[in-house]
Amino acid sequence: MKSIITLAIFILYQVSYSQIETKIFHKNGSITTELCKIKGNTITCEIENKKVQYSSTDLISIEQYPNTEKAERYVYLTIENSNKPKLVKEIINGKVSLYEISKMAAPQIGGWTYTYYIKKPSWDVIKKIGTMTFKKDLVREYFTDCPSLLEKVENNYFKGRDPSDLINYFNENCEK
Repeated sequence: MKSIITLAIFILYQVSYSQIETKIFHKNGSITTELCKIKGNTITCEIENKKVQYSSTDLISIEQYPNTEKAERYVYLTIENSNKPKLVKEIINGKVSLYEISKMAAPQIGGWTYTYYIKKPSWDVIKKIGTMTFKKDLVREYFTDCPSLLEKVENNYFKGRDPSDLINYFNENCEK
C-alpha cells in the first residue's frame, strides 16, 4: 500500500512540474515559443538552460498545447475589486467571454476548485460568476439585456457545473 501511495505522489509531482510547449505573446509585440509551466500568476520557462519567470508586466497572454491540437489560452486580466492582473484561462472568447482560475483544493486526492469569470466588452475588468458552477443571482445581475436567457436559467435549462452552455447561448442568441 505504501508503494502505491509513493508512486501516486511521484506521478502527481511529475505531472504538476512538467513543462509544456508554450507560445508567449510579449507586451513588446514579439512572439516566442518556449517550454514553460504555470504556477499561480507566474509563468516559468527554461531558456538556454536558465529559468526565466514572466508576469503580467512582461506578457499579454500565452497559449499552451497540452496533449491536444487545440491551444489552451491564458490571459492576464484584472478581476473586479482587485488592482493586480491575474492569469486566467480563456474558455470562450465572444461577445461575452468566459474565463476560469483553477486551484488544487485537496492535494492528497487531486481535487480541484474552479472559479468562473465573465467579461463583457463594456467592462474593464472580469467579474465572478461563480465557483464550481454559475450563481443564478449573478446571472440575473449581469444578463438583464437577455430575457430569454434569464427565463432559461429560472427554468433550470442549463445543467451541470460549467457555465459554457449559458455563455454560448448568450453569444448566439442575445444582443443581435
